[in-house]
Amino acid sequence: MGSEAKYHHLIPQTYLSAWANSSGTLRIWDIKENKEECRNKEKFFGVNHYHSIVAGMPICTEDDAKTIFNGLKDYNITYQGKIITDPLKLNQIYYDFENWEITRKSDGSIAAKKPIKKDIDGKKIRDIETTWSTKYENCWPAVREEIIKRVLQSGNGNIPEFQKNFLMRFYTSMDWRGFASDQLFSQTYDALCKDALAFDEIDIPTDERELPFFETVYDYFRHCLLLKYFRRFLNEDGPMYYHACQNLKYTSFHFLIADGPTYFITSDNPSFWCNREDGLRVGLMPIEPRILMAQGKSTDQDPVYSVTHITEAAVKKYNSWIEENAERYVVLDNS
Repeated sequence: MGSEAKYHHLIPQTYLSAWANSSGTLRIWDIKENKEECRNKEKFFGVNHYHSIVAGMPICTEDDAKTIFNGLKDYNITYQGKIITDPLKLNQIYYDFENWEITRKSDGSIAAKKPIKKDIDGKKIRDIETTWSTKYENCWPAVREEIIKRVLQSGNGNIPEFQKNFLMRFYTSMDWRGFASDQLFSQTYDALCKDALAFDEIDIPTDERELPFFETVYDYFRHCLLLKYFRRFLNEDGPMYYHACQNLKYTSFHFLIADGPTYFITSDNPSFWCNREDGLRVGLMPIEPRILMAQGKSTDQDPVYSVTHITEAAVKKYNSWIEENAERYVVLDNS
């Protein structure tokens, strides 16, 4: 993925390719519309500039703000009677851009605001998407092939651990990165910003929405917080990274194999937690149509993964959980 890519996949193309045919076409079940359709993986499960940081976002760092407002170096910006030079301060007051007074340093003449705003809005900080691609998305095909090679040739039993650090980070990031995001984060955020502060009742005018789904203040701040956490995760810091480290310390993986004729599906929420019939919680992420990865508590055994070939009825049960935890779309096998 190039550094200038603007269509950001929440569900990576390299992940989806396991369910696509040779031309990249996916079979999609739309739960809301109750119909099946075919979509190409390149232009589905994504949003333009979803992971970009732009002017006015409260998560802008000083370096972000310097890049975004670099085009103002030849202008004086006056706001509420004061000249503003600090890029972070400019970012804080960007919401009120229409009340900025902008003059040229060269001669003090009044500058046209429209081209200046266009320049500012055109600056997108894309390090989240590019770092994700380098560290995880581009590495996934090779890791998946290693899983296939090691797991499918195994019978029921244990195999030595491999790629556990990468798998745990990828699994955790997919949990947070999907359309639903991490369950505990969502519950905590909702309790504060929906139940207590009622941010979901504050509408954002259509022409002021940086992304089309920013319908309310609740949507906007949830997105900003997730970007902040995801950026810190990619730099090995913050709640997501701590979550992955705790998972690595206390949990491990169990690979479940579907031998056919029914195979595993996936969805727009590919990594999630659910309650088993025995009441225990289990984390799940389909790897490809034949392999489902389950996360559970580590044992005192040597560092191994468990492998189990499961029954047709069990595959259907897991698929029902995958569909129940989807936001809207289920991905069927089209490989």
